[in-house]
Amino acid sequence: MLELKNFPQVDLITTRDYAFKTKKESSYFTDEEVRDIMNAVPHIKNKMYGRMLYVLMMTGMRISELLYLSVDSLKQYSDGKYFLALFQHKTLDEYEKPIDDNVAKIMMREIEKNQKKFGDSVQYVFVNEKNKPIVYVTFIKNINALLIEQDVKGRDGLPIKFHTHRMRATYATNLFKSGQDPKATANLMGQRDLKSLSHYVVIKSEEVKRQLKPRIDRVEILISNIGNIDDAILSDYEHAEPLCNGWCVRNSSMGQCLKANSCLS
Repeated sequence: MLELKNFPQVDLITTRDYAFKTKKESSYFTDEEVRDIMNAVPHIKNKMYGRMLYVLMMTGMRISELLYLSVDSLKQYSDGKYFLALFQHKTLDEYEKPIDDNVAKIMMREIEKNQKKFGDSVQYVFVNEKNKPIVYVTFIKNINALLIEQDVKGRDGLPIKFHTHRMRATYATNLFKSGQDPKATANLMGQRDLKSLSHYVVIKSEEVKRQLKPRIDRVEILISNIGNIDDAILSDYEHAEPLCNGWCVRNSSMGQCLKANSCLS
């Protein structure tokens, strides 16, 4: 405060000197929008792009993971269930993503089709006419052309602008809405920590109320019973053993209790 006289009289640096990145709410597709998009898929000219879109919807993969999905990434667990062994170029991590049989069958048919055409030189599940990975811009261009052609509109009544990140956000949001554990959701998404989920998951107030309802109901029961303990028949607890969290009414003549530790904790 003693140096106020030496402070500059005008701002030397203002907020206009820097571009600040603001956090935007993750944009996801509603159930109705997903339904309309998938209803348009059978009308796409190149069926491969439709299959790629379906895989994105069912797995929530990053688009880079899909475009460079190697033929040997499709594997099976000992119980016969399929999974993808994926390498994340973004985080340089490897992780396993379980997939359902329909997704696995789509990939196997695509691999078989490409191997018949190009032989053993096929490296990726989805390839173009030159046996090269599909280019991102080409994929997006074909999907958006389909949605415009089929007049698919979003919740705002405007034509849907398709982005692969929105499909990933939809997958994560639906996992969360189904009651999936946040850590399990992060693992399925290939995320290192839970904080990363904030870029994808959108939880509406209605969903919060629905998931919290059982707990709220229990709390309301407890609140409504406050003071009613005075009406209890305290003689029932005359020979009970007091515990830190209640009473044990088990007769001591029955011998050692095998669940004592559980009650005490």
